Amino acid sequence: MIALLLLAFFGQAAPVQQPSTTIANGTAGSDVGKISQIAYQMNKSLANLPSDMQRIAPCQFKAEARDFTPGMLRQIQARLETVLRESGRTVVAAPELKTLRIISTDSSFRVSNTAPDLDELAKLADRLRVDGYLEGSCARTSDGDLMVSLRIFRARGGEVVWSDNFAAGPNKGDRTPMDLDFSASVPFRMFPVATFVNGSKSYSGASLLSNVALEATITENITMDKRFQVSMSFGYTHLSMYGIPDDVYHPDIHMGSANLELVGVFFRKANPDMGYWLGTYVGYEEFIPLLYREPVGAFRIGYRSKLSRHFSISAGLMVLPYQNKMTGVISNDGQKFNLEKIGYEITFLHYTL
Repeated sequence: MIALLLLAFFGQAAPVQQPSTTIANGTAGSDVGKISQIAYQMNKSLANLPSDMQRIAPCQFKAEARDFTPGMLRQIQARLETVLRESGRTVVAAPELKTLRIISTDSSFRVSNTAPDLDELAKLADRLRVDGYLEGSCARTSDGDLMVSLRIFRARGGEVVWSDNFAAGPNKGDRTPMDLDFSASVPFRMFPVATFVNGSKSYSGASLLSNVALEATITENITMDKRFQVSMSFGYTHLSMYGIPDDVYHPDIHMGSANLELVGVFFRKANPDMGYWLGTYVGYEEFIPLLYREPVGAFRIGYRSKLSRHFSISAGLMVLPYQNKMTGVISNDGQKFNLEKIGYEITFLHYTL
C-alpha cells in the first residue's frame, strides 16, 4: 500500500471550487471506509516495491476539484503517507517539494512541485539521499467508487519501479478490505501410542509418525494491521508405526484432515507481507482415519515464523483430550489404538503463494 503527498501540499493552495458535504454519490463519512480499503490494498501491493527504494519523496498528486474537498485530500494523503512509513520506508519531506502551487480550472485542480524537471529532481535526490519519487492521482466515478493510481520512479533516470491502481466502493468486487492467501505445507506429526492391540497381543511405547503429508490452506487477515489471521486447511497424512518388534505387523494409517486455526503475530517487520515475523497459533484439527471407526481430534498450539515473503516454519503440540482412540474395521478388524494425550508437530516447508 502506499503513501501519498505531504501535508504541506495545500499550504499555499489557491482557492478552488468547494463541493458540498455530499460528494459525488458519497459522503465524507463513507469515504473514511473507502480510504481504509485503499490503504489496505496499497500496503499489500508495496510488497512488490524493490528493496532498494527505502527513501521516498512525494512529488505530485492530481485530483478533480469537483469530486474532493481539500480537507478530504488531506485525509487521503495523510493516510497513504502513514502506510508508506509503516511499510518500512522513509518518507522524505524536502523544502523544495513543499514549494507547491495549485493549477485550477472550472472542473479540476492540480497540485505539483514547481521544479518537476528530472535533472533537478536528481540533484535534490543526491542532496537528500532520496531513492525515488512518488506521484499519483485520485478520482471518483459517478457511482461513488474511489479510484487511486500511484507510481514510484527512480530519482536518477526516472525509471518506474512500481505502479498500481486501487479501487473502493460499490463496484469493487471485494467490498471488504480483507484478502485471502493460499498456501501449501508438508507437516511432520508424531502421535505417541499408549497401547496398540492387535488381536490378542498388546504393545506399548510405540509411535505413529507421518512419512507422507500434505495440507492446503486458505488464510484471511481479520484485522487491518494483519496481526491476527484465521485459516482453514484440508489435508492428507500417511502414518507408519515405529517402536514395536520387527516381527510384529506394522500397520499403516491413511488419514484425511480438516483444521481451523487462529494466528497472532507479535514480532514483525513493518510490512508483514514480506515476512520476518514471529507469532503463535491455536487451532483444532479433526483427523479422519480410513478403515477405523473413530476420528481423532486434536487441539493445536505452537509457534510460527514467516522467514520470507513465501516461506514459514512452525512447531507445536497437539492435545487429544477426548478423541484419542481408533478401532479398526474390515481389514483392520482386531486393531485398537489408544493414543497418548499429547502429540507433536513441526512444519519445515510451508509455502504461501
